[in-house]
Amino acid sequence: MSDDRIAPGKKAVASWDDWGAPPATRRWWLPRRKLSLTEGVVIAAIVWVLFCLMLPTGADYDLAHRYPAPVAGVGNDFAGVAGEYDQGASRGRNWRLSILPDGRYSFVWSGCLGVYHRESGSVIPVTGYLVLSPVKQIEPRIKRIFLPIRWGSRSYLIPPESLQEFCDAIINGDEPRHETEASRFYALGLNVRVDGVPELPEPWAAYLRESAVFGAIVEATEGGRVRGDVGSADGLRIGSVLTVQGRGDRYRSRKLRVVAVDEHSCRAEEGDPGEFKNPLEAGWKVVAAREPQATPSP
Repeated sequence: MSDDRIAPGKKAVASWDDWGAPPATRRWWLPRRKLSLTEGVVIAAIVWVLFCLMLPTGADYDLAHRYPAPVAGVGNDFAGVAGEYDQGASRGRNWRLSILPDGRYSFVWSGCLGVYHRESGSVIPVTGYLVLSPVKQIEPRIKRIFLPIRWGSRSYLIPPESLQEFCDAIINGDEPRHETEASRFYALGLNVRVDGVPELPEPWAAYLRESAVFGAIVEATEGGRVRGDVGSADGLRIGSVLTVQGRGDRYRSRKLRVVAVDEHSCRAEEGDPGEFKNPLEAGWKVVAAREPQATPSP
């Protein structure tokens, strides 16, 4: 018979092998499941707001525009481009450019920490472009030369060196954007939905015609299936991606993939029909990148 007594001065020693495996434990800081994208964004926003509340005060939180004094005798020569142009808020950056009918302007760059930069001055027309001339000669922190572009009820101010980028954004379906979506381009009238093609000067109008296919949905059925009025003769093929103009939200565009194509029509399907609240409708405009035509064999 074994002796289970413990000698004086010695401790009883046991291992998990004697008693079985330890009970399963869960670290409290680990989530029970993976967080969704929306939950992650909400948590990040809360952390950012709490961080901003702990910062010292003294920053400029006056977001109002400050214009230079009006000049006597100046008319409303800029009434056609007057208004507040917005790039949208993105990663703590909100750029707003306001132009008055008499040509005075004010720019405010703001974010979570208040106003980072502001300037004001006068708008000078130069051969179709608008040039911002600040009252104080300071180092430029923003673009100051713009081409005004009309797109239905919207107006855009595009730097001349960004015209191709703007055209590519149209082809990719990033413009016209949702009213709350951030962008690199100043826009006026984002609360109004537009589609089709903006009024572009040459050679950019030709670039858009040659690089993009513009059409419309002529029939929409359940399950995100549509029939379009553009086909292989316009530069589409099976696998081409159609973007529904102006019908996305601030996070994503609404995309359709072509599954069948005829000479002057196509059929396309939405990848996730339940991703958007509203079903597809006939009459909605679409855009796609024009596929290069196959070179005929000799």
